Amino acid sequence: MLRFECDYGEGAAPAVLDLLQQTNFDQTPGYGEDEYCAKAAAQIRSLCDAPDADVHFFVGATQANLTVIAAALKPWQGVLCADSGHIHVHETGAVEATGHKCLALPGKNGKITARQVRKAVEEHLVEGAAYAAAGGVARIHFTVSPEHVAGFEELLAEKVPLYERRFGIRYDISFSVQKPSTDTLAVNPDNTPFRQADGTLLFRPAGHGALIENLNEIDADIVFIKNIDNVTTDARRGDTVRYKKVLAGVLLDLQERAFECLKALEVGGAELEPIAGFIEKRLCVKLPADYDSALLRAVLDRPIRVCGMVRNEGEPGGGPFWVGNPDGTESLQIAESSQIAPDDLPLMRSATHFNPVDLVCGVRDSKGRKFDLRRYTDPATGFISSKSSGGRDLRAQELPGLWNGAMAKWNTVFVDVPVTTFSPVKVVQDLLRPQHQ
Repeated sequence: MLRFECDYGEGAAPAVLDLLQQTNFDQTPGYGEDEYCAKAAAQIRSLCDAPDADVHFFVGATQANLTVIAAALKPWQGVLCADSGHIHVHETGAVEATGHKCLALPGKNGKITARQVRKAVEEHLVEGAAYAAAGGVARIHFTVSPEHVAGFEELLAEKVPLYERRFGIRYDISFSVQKPSTDTLAVNPDNTPFRQADGTLLFRPAGHGALIENLNEIDADIVFIKNIDNVTTDARRGDTVRYKKVLAGVLLDLQERAFECLKALEVGGAELEPIAGFIEKRLCVKLPADYDSALLRAVLDRPIRVCGMVRNEGEPGGGPFWVGNPDGTESLQIAESSQIAPDDLPLMRSATHFNPVDLVCGVRDSKGRKFDLRRYTDPATGFISSKSSGGRDLRAQELPGLWNGAMAKWNTVFVDVPVTTFSPVKVVQDLLRPQHQ
């Protein structure tokens, strides 16, 4: 039987044993300083056409693997290998002892392919094809920093044709950047304007809440929103696709019923109680006891978002809460810790669910017109954050978060979704989670 999984499966070749026997009693310096190592190093330099190269010898392949991998990779990087790979299966954690994770992929005959290795933006192409294609076209919009637009465009120009052939669809890809007009003035800790070294005022991007302007310009009936880092592998994508369709189905059902109620109110003579019941039970808006048709109409004539919520497992971020509104109603909102009074923070920590940024949005009214989404924000929910620039502390005004105050006046419904739909990468160590293997 021939065994190829390891070069330690049998002894040395007869010619090697013969040479070892001939030189067995030669006395030489240790640690690679002998004449035999010198001759071998010279031959290696010659064969590599690298006369100035340093040549070092290791006592085994494991030591060679961990040393080369540690030298080649940056501290936060890992090495991709087949799930049967020697460094993954046989070398007993030697490579990972250097801090570099062995990222095993399903192999075929001990090999992996380039198709198995994708960037995060490619995962969104795959995911979009699974649930967001209509009429053979998947429309995907990315908001990115200005300095990265060219890199995205270059990568997608190469990759999009491959995925179009694979899924039999066409991609309509668009980009936008946060508008400079939404930047806010930075101030010193004493609230005086912060000036840069050249004396100019410092304006800073005002957080993701500024992207309501970008969302407002997207021409669509339904918009799926998620963070670009919340992606997973094909093997684990099933729940994500299934529940994205569930969220969209819930939205369409609510939207259809809301439009019917609006039509009934416009005609006049409609019974208010059934409409109020729909608003309270399905749209999750608590009405005051003295509601009237005008209030019902105002509540119904709003954008709708259906948000997936996962069980709270201690992830950082916001959660679902009831919020009182100036019109006397109470509605569901996603609140961040910065919006919660310090004395009430234990309430947030005890929340049963967590916001994974998994939204499906209906942005047209009952007449098919686009809502002006800027009318449905709550400016009072902005906050001040502590930052720095050039080694100096500053205070920065953040606009209401996109899924927080920027959507405060939307109708909001929460749906419990499996935690398997949430696989973010907030820090480098998150890449080591099973969702990304």
